[in-house]
Amino acid sequence: MRLKKMLFIMALLTMVGRASSQVSFSVDPVTIAAGENEKELSINVNLMGTYKACQFDLILPEGVSIRYDEEDNEKILRVGFVKLGVNEDHTVASSNPEVNKYRFVVSSLNNRNLTTGERGFLTITLQADANAALGVKTAKIIDGIFSISDTESTEPDDYEFNITVQSLPTVTLNVSLNPSNFTYDGSVQTPTVTVTAADNTTITEADYELSGDLSATNAGTYTITATPKGNYSGSAVSANWSIEASTTIDDNGNTITEDGINVTLESASNNGIAEDGGLTVLGDITQISNTAFSSIDKSGVEYVDLSKTKVSGVTVDRQSGVFDGFSDNTIIYVPSGNTAATGETNVVVDGTCQELNLSEGQGMVIPTGFTASKVTYARPLTVEKASTFCLPYSLTSDETLGFYELSSSTADALIFSEVTSTKPNKPYLAIPKIAGATFGKSISTVISSNKNLDGAEQSITGFTMIGTMKAISHADALNKFILQDDNKWHQVTSASATAAAIGAYRAFIERTAPGGSARQYSVAVDADGTTAIKTLQTIDVDGTERWYDLNGHRLQGKPTQKGTYIVNGKKVVK
Repeated sequence: MRLKKMLFIMALLTMVGRASSQVSFSVDPVTIAAGENEKELSINVNLMGTYKACQFDLILPEGVSIRYDEEDNEKILRVGFVKLGVNEDHTVASSNPEVNKYRFVVSSLNNRNLTTGERGFLTITLQADANAALGVKTAKIIDGIFSISDTESTEPDDYEFNITVQSLPTVTLNVSLNPSNFTYDGSVQTPTVTVTAADNTTITEADYELSGDLSATNAGTYTITATPKGNYSGSAVSANWSIEASTTIDDNGNTITEDGINVTLESASNNGIAEDGGLTVLGDITQISNTAFSSIDKSGVEYVDLSKTKVSGVTVDRQSGVFDGFSDNTIIYVPSGNTAATGETNVVVDGTCQELNLSEGQGMVIPTGFTASKVTYARPLTVEKASTFCLPYSLTSDETLGFYELSSSTADALIFSEVTSTKPNKPYLAIPKIAGATFGKSISTVISSNKNLDGAEQSITGFTMIGTMKAISHADALNKFILQDDNKWHQVTSASATAAAIGAYRAFIERTAPGGSARQYSVAVDADGTTAIKTLQTIDVDGTERWYDLNGHRLQGKPTQKGTYIVNGKKVVK
């Protein structure tokens, strides 16, 4: 449409009759600095009356050119002119410009008469190359023609004027930032920038350009640069600002350093391990570095809990990466968006663990419950022999394994009653009925938290049975009663062997009534919930019967005196 309009105007300009010159050009003096790009050039026309259209060429000196605006990938020249006495902006494009030569064709889009006004005939914006030669240079307006009417035109004389190119005044900038230091909190930080001139020259925002890191979120050091422009030249000046990593103490007493990209854990005490053996990371952390746990002794860490973070894309692998070096017994929690490497056990992803493996001899702290698709606890059990246990999941008795809880006592025996199921984190006896019986399960099982639950107990008058999730040393086990291979509860004394310790996932007995003096107690089970007492392991592997009195004392052989005895798990009266 624009091309058709221009062709129409050019035809109009060439077809009308010629008239004596009734029009002349004039230009306000122009001084532009090398590198300046916003200098206005006003071309005035001395014209008596109105006109229909006009055309002329503008030739600019080397190093000076017209600045165009970009619109829809097209260079557009914004021209100011007057139509019917009203100031307006009109878009006019140059036609076939040569180097520094621009042709203007001006008309009303509505084919109205035009006139000049206070703004001048035409205003355009000049720019000068930064390396343009300095001095006074000549510019020209040539080949002008104005259409006065549909039948008459006039040609103004060619016109020359000067454009002076000079160097920009130099200014030294000062840049100050307030504040210049932030602490990471997950939000966008933006310092206030103040730019002044070192010699107190008055400058405005039009006299400089800011670049660099005007805002940021994550911890780091950032730079903002101010560069003179417009009416000034000079060197760019920079100022630095920073966001410091935040430091907090988590609920386990560990120091957490957070910078928005990574998190680093360092212990406030105890070489990186909290009292319960775990590390918990809190906050809107999105990534965690491979060196986050490099400062701690990984061998003693019971768990690492990242479930309350926004960490994603991590593959839990104890052979490499973030969790390199952690024990297989360390339980690791991660939120959704993370995975466990093939074969990795004890990894909880968004509340689900594909396989929980309790290692014999090693305790495990479970700070938060979850669902395990499979549980493995490879602890050896002997048929018809009692073992204590305290596990973070429930069990149901079946044809392979029976369970018993402390129910009463005699002077020399602790009596246990059979139960059909157990509760998590409670102490019990287990008696395997067949070889190969196990505490492990291959079905989906709810795993309960056992954090701070050591001391879960079952009590009767004079005695308390206490479960433990961690191994207890010989020194800490002093005066406690532990179940040993002879199916008796033996009190640990300073004279006991140093091996007399209490293993993880086991239970022990504490005597709570004063005055007790027995150093050992037999194990007996209440077989039918009434009076029948079955003392364990009543037959040796060679078939020899073991006889017991009602107090659980083992006899040297089959009794000869009349009375009531226990043999083969049954009460016998002789």
